[in-house]
Order: sequence, then C-alpha cells, then structure tokens
Amino acid sequence: MSDSAIQPWASLNLNSVLLILAFTLLSGLGDAAGFICASRVRSDGRFVWVEALKCIVGFQFGMLMYPFATKRGRTCVSTPAPTPAPTVRPDDCLLI
Repeated sequence: MSDSAIQPWASLNLNSVLLILAFTLLSGLGDAAGFICASRVRSDGRFVWVEALKCIVGFQFGMLMYPFATKRGRTCVSTPAPTPAPTVRPDDCLLI
C-alpha cells in the first residue's frame, strides 16, 4: 500500500476503534430491541401500549447512537480535501 492510502488510518488508536465499535453495536442493539417490541405491539387483536412505547424507545436509542459512531469515525479518520477545479473566466475562452 502506498503512504497516501495508509495516511487517513494513521490517526486511529485503540480507544477510537473501541468507541466506534461500541456506538455501532449500541445503535444496532437499540434498533433490534425496537423491532422485537414492534412485533409484540398487536397481541390477541388488541394494541399493547407498553410494547409500543418500548418500540419507540428502542428505535430512538438506536437512532441517537448512530450519529455518535459516525461522528467519532469522521473525527478519527480524515481524508485530505479534494483540490478545487480551476475556474474559467470568459476572457480565457477563444471565440472563433
């Protein structure tokens, strides 16, 4: 691998990787809990409010953990900014 390919990963340390992994797992667990509770919302033809509230809490927890994982990943792994395209002025164009 070239140095330019390795450079964005050089700033990662074990704590960063563990935090990204933990927030990603928490996000998945929250969503999974939301899905499990959502499957129990209708029981014997009636609506179960407690399961609906658990479902909402699970999904909200999962959604709240996801930005923490992605924000942590963005701050730890930075890629160089692309170079801007040159601007063309009307004076640069040839009219034939």
